[in-house]
Amino acid sequence: MLIEDIASYIEDNTDLVIDTDLFMGAFETKSPRKCVMVSEFAGGGSSWSGLHTQPVQVLSRDITYLLAETLAFTIHSLFDEKAGFSDLGLSNIFYCEVLNKPYPVGRDSSGAFVFSANYLLRMK
Repeated sequence: MLIEDIASYIEDNTDLVIDTDLFMGAFETKSPRKCVMVSEFAGGGSSWSGLHTQPVQVLSRDITYLLAETLAFTIHSLFDEKAGFSDLGLSNIFYCEVLNKPYPVGRDSSGAFVFSANYLLRMK
């Protein structure tokens, strides 16, 4: 599944660990304040180029604004206009287009700051 591949890519290139502080689909109820959530969202399909597209959202949160922003941009650096993921075992992803770089969306119910970034994966 694509979302598992993306989470594994993040885990392999950061100090985040799946199901500990890196989650797929939704934050866990008792997830730590410093964590990341990756999810697919509506809007994917075939494009004029013949490539399939899949939008992906990454939410990063932490206890302070600056820590949350740093975490968000750490993840962003892994996807920022990246061409080719074949060296990472994701050979079906041709290109990652940034829909929006990380931006603050406010605080969650625990008071942690949350940043959102959205990407469009173009796949064979």
